[in-house]
Amino acid sequence: MKKILLLISLFLGITLISCNNKGANSKNNKSEEELDTIWNDRVQETFFDVTFGDSINDVIAKLEKHGFYYKKSNSTDVLLHFSSKEKRFFSFGNMNWEMLDIFASNGRFDGIRFMNASDDKASALNNYNNIKIAIENKYSLTEVTLNDTTIYASSMVFGKNQTVAEVSCYRYETISGNIKIGTDLTYYSLKNFAGPNDEL
Repeated sequence: MKKILLLISLFLGITLISCNNKGANSKNNKSEEELDTIWNDRVQETFFDVTFGDSINDVIAKLEKHGFYYKKSNSTDVLLHFSSKEKRFFSFGNMNWEMLDIFASNGRFDGIRFMNASDDKASALNNYNNIKIAIENKYSLTEVTLNDTTIYASSMVFGKNQTVAEVSCYRYETISGNIKIGTDLTYYSLKNFAGPNDEL
């Protein structure tokens, strides 16, 4: 189900994308046929010694070896929450992060989200720009044209290896009802990782 939602989200994202080419106006509304999505040869798909397609049990074990705590009580089969065991922040890509989420489909690892939260929109947008600059040093980005007022900024990276990454800044409501501004870096695979085979 999550894979279908990701594909729908990707399709909707692609229909709203305009390229970040020099001289291009990112506010132009282009039809799907006119979109100039920027493709990268390969987008990263291994993190903390786990690779898209690995079993969730292996992912949990390896992340725990890297100093993460699995928050089983507020996780589901398709969204697993982790935090650093020893301190509030952990490091990835020479940046500090507060939260780590793992996405799963058919018991297989197919997405990862690094996230920070803020009470202040300006500081969240500054964090977004820092993440975006770091990603631009490695990949060619495609800017997303936004129609949702709760999303302040978003850029995507498309890989020919069926891996997508997205940098986002957005407003959200916490479980306790507080309004926060989130900035995140999410990687996900578009590959279909089959579940256990129960055929004879």
